[in-house]
Amino acid sequence: MNTAAFLKYSNEGTRSPFVARLFHGMLEIRNLLELGNIDPRNKQISRQQFDKFHFSLFLALHAARDAAFEIIETISNHTESLAKGQIVTIQQNAFTVNGTVDFKLNQAVGKLLDHGSIAFKDRLQEIVRCLYDLDIGFLYQRQDNYEKGLADFRENVSNEFADYLGNVRTAWLHEFQELRNDREHKGWTLGRVQYLFSPPDKVTAVFPELGKLQVDEYARRSANRICFFVENVIAYGFQISNRSPIFLVEIPEKMRDPSNCQRFRAAPKGMPGFGQPWQLIFKDDLDFV
Repeated sequence: MNTAAFLKYSNEGTRSPFVARLFHGMLEIRNLLELGNIDPRNKQISRQQFDKFHFSLFLALHAARDAAFEIIETISNHTESLAKGQIVTIQQNAFTVNGTVDFKLNQAVGKLLDHGSIAFKDRLQEIVRCLYDLDIGFLYQRQDNYEKGLADFRENVSNEFADYLGNVRTAWLHEFQELRNDREHKGWTLGRVQYLFSPPDKVTAVFPELGKLQVDEYARRSANRICFFVENVIAYGFQISNRSPIFLVEIPEKMRDPSNCQRFRAAPKGMPGFGQPWQLIFKDDLDFV
């Protein structure tokens, strides 16, 4: 007799945009893609391929987001401990901080850079190539190859999609990737936390910056940008590649169901009253972290 097994992977549910949009929302797109496959055998193959690539992508996104949370929490806790004097010893003409966070922050930043890059470069490329036969590899290449690839993509795939990818690279992706490469190949490390003493007994921390932002804010923005980028690319790939009579409509943020805050809904092509097809534009979304 077969026994069913139910496995709980997270304490988060669909009230979380991360779960609702990057897990359940992506599975909805998978189901919509199956409508274009008439052959049941092709449906099964497509589902298996999607599930394989999506699970590894989701794991990388989860790890990158965890790293951002760790950075944010580390800085918040350290700041609070300093303010309460819990980890500071004051001597004449000197003070001691009993418990610095340099190692912990460096490790968490490394995790963010590594898993973030794996998500948006390695895993995302795999899934859009598998699902849509789209090659976005030029986005991660040196400038001359990138410009040539972007021009080809603009001409042969979508001008709107090309504009979006170019804005993402300029705004944050290339800088993030270069930072990860410097860490891997040139020994880059995060700067140390500096401490300021204000008599008689106050010690405050000055935390290192990345991209002109304090490291916790950089981590928050980066994790959000990576998640949003992945969601946009997979959703828009469906929008321009699917063969079924369906398009995606973006649900206004204020109208999303709080219990399952998915961003998109499916609508039939050619039927009035279902809204306009979603248009891809570049912007930031800070919902995920």
